[in-house]
Amino acid sequence: MSKVLPRRMVGPINKSMGGDPDPSSGGSGITINNNIDGYILKATGQANTVQGIPQLTWDSTNTALSASGDVYVSGSNNYLYLHGTDSDGQVVRFKVEVQGSILKIAED
Repeated sequence: MSKVLPRRMVGPINKSMGGDPDPSSGGSGITINNNIDGYILKATGQANTVQGIPQLTWDSTNTALSASGDVYVSGSNNYLYLHGTDSDGQVVRFKVEVQGSILKIAED
């Protein structure tokens, strides 16, 4: 079984991400357009500017990701991985895939 590493989808904007938490320091800031609590941020292609997108939101109170439309997972293998721990506390990862017209969920 492969080892699952912890991942962070969103996090604070800080100097290592290109922003500056203290604009009075003279560093360049970052502009967030459509800055609404829970909106996921995406790059805009413009320097120092990101955009909040309302179609995909994060609810930190309930640890929930919500979408206002269909969500597609695509990649070279088109797999969706889910991970957590089993009853013994061991890390497990499951692979969700579609083969033909069959939805398969198998331990990876």
